[in-house]
Amino acid sequence: MCCSGVAILRFCNKYENKKEVCIFQYLSTAIIPPQKDLTDCMTAILDKSGDTIGFLYQNMILDLSQQEVMGLVLGNCVFGKQKSPVGKFFNDTFRKKNGKVIGILGKSVDLKKNPKDAQLSLQAWKILVDVKDHVCLWIDEKKSWTKQDFREYLFAEKDMVEEE
Repeated sequence: MCCSGVAILRFCNKYENKKEVCIFQYLSTAIIPPQKDLTDCMTAILDKSGDTIGFLYQNMILDLSQQEVMGLVLGNCVFGKQKSPVGKFFNDTFRKKNGKVIGILGKSVDLKKNPKDAQLSLQAWKILVDVKDHVCLWIDEKKSWTKQDFREYLFAEKDMVEEE
C-alpha cells in the first residue's frame, strides 16, 4: 500500500554546503517524523476535470513526465519560480493567493520505477535557495476554480493576474 499525504523533502546532495543540508534535514524531520520509506509512491494532482496535471512526490511538485520539478510544498506554502509563496496547500487542495483552487490531490500511485531522485533533488534545491520571502500569507478559501494553468502559474516569474 502506498503512502498518503505529504512526504519529507530530502536534499542529500554532495555538491551543496553540508551545514545547510543538515539544518534543512533536521528541521524537516522535527516537523514530520518519517514513519516508512516514502520513496515508493507519489500522489496525483488533478485539475477541475479530474485529469492528472502533475504529481506530489516528497514535497516536490512534478510535471507529468516526472522528470521536472515545477514547485515545492514547504509547510503549507506552495513555491514555484518566484522568490515568495505563490499559494497554499491545505485540505488536499492547491490554492492561489486569491484563494481560488488551482489543483487537488488525487490518489496515491505506487511506483514501479522511482524517478531520478538525484536530478529532482537538485532542481528542487535550486528552487529552495532562490526563496527570499518564506512568510506564508493568509488565504481566504473560495470554492471556485481558477482558469489559469497549474504549470504556467508555478513557472510564472511574477504574479499572474486573475481573469474573472
